[in-house]
Amino acid sequence: MTLVLALLVWALPAELGTVHAGTVPGRLIEARFTATRPKIDGILEEVWRTADSACAFTQLTPDYDSLGSESTTAYILYDERNLYVALRCLARDATTVRAKMTGSNDGIRLFLDTFDDNASAYAFSVGAGGVEATYRMTNDGAWVEEWDGVWTSKVRLEPWGYAVEMAIPFKTLRYPRGKTRWGIEFGRYTVARGEKSYWSRHDRAGFKVSNIGGLEGIRTPSAGLHLEAYPVGLVRFERSAPSDPADGFAPAAGLDAAWLPTPTASIQLTTLPDFAQIEADPYQVNLSKYSCTWRSGGHSLLRPPRTSGPGWTTSGCSTRGESANASRTGPKCRSWAG
Repeated sequence: MTLVLALLVWALPAELGTVHAGTVPGRLIEARFTATRPKIDGILEEVWRTADSACAFTQLTPDYDSLGSESTTAYILYDERNLYVALRCLARDATTVRAKMTGSNDGIRLFLDTFDDNASAYAFSVGAGGVEATYRMTNDGAWVEEWDGVWTSKVRLEPWGYAVEMAIPFKTLRYPRGKTRWGIEFGRYTVARGEKSYWSRHDRAGFKVSNIGGLEGIRTPSAGLHLEAYPVGLVRFERSAPSDPADGFAPAAGLDAAWLPTPTASIQLTTLPDFAQIEADPYQVNLSKYSCTWRSGGHSLLRPPRTSGPGWTTSGCSTRGESANASRTGPKCRSWAG
């Protein structure tokens, strides 16, 4: 049931919002194990009381290096299967939250440097309207490539703003065994103000994975087989002449497979691929000076990642890049009701 009064929202203890100052650039948050799996429905239930939190986001635009105009708090938990993330995004005027299925929308972003190599990161984006997007960043954030991961998210609009819950299976990520620290970053964008704010302080020169915060204390399970198979079955019927013995049904089968034996190696195999699934590039008139890109069609195993600079988009013409993170220490997070 949707809450009518913001005062009815339960309060998290203030001490759970500690921002830790690390010995490396960035801010630290603790990954805490939970025996109770959060229900991914956009409602921030009691289990999030046990989570560490991240707050005091810093603006990249429009007021560079200032605190975010709206309060944003992120929480993180994990169990033997998934990493759980929740964000509470307050809005003084909830009617200004843009939550559509198309166009520019308010929303959040999550970055995970699972190798803690200060060079690459998985990126997850959730709009206030529920639209999801994923990609990977490499070369310290200078390059972006398409990546399709298996994960779940849910957004719930409230009179005080909106909440986002996410569940990311460990098996959809690649990471080294035994590592207890990852890089992590949280972001929020607000359309009404043209505002982008992040947990870590940003540098005007551009996004640097090496400057994001840290996630400590995570105990990851075994990575598993990382084996994906995509069988294909085809049936063709031909009839050219009544007496031609070659006429009739001609069944065929194919297989696409991918195996990731180590966190840094991959093997792909395809035999008789189903090219009927591969789409042609859409027709688009482009009279600008900027090049256009399109998302590749077909199954993910049949297409290589498409890469370009920070202004890469899945469809349309790219005209600008994106910045992100550096580092900052800050105050304790306020209580849930604050």
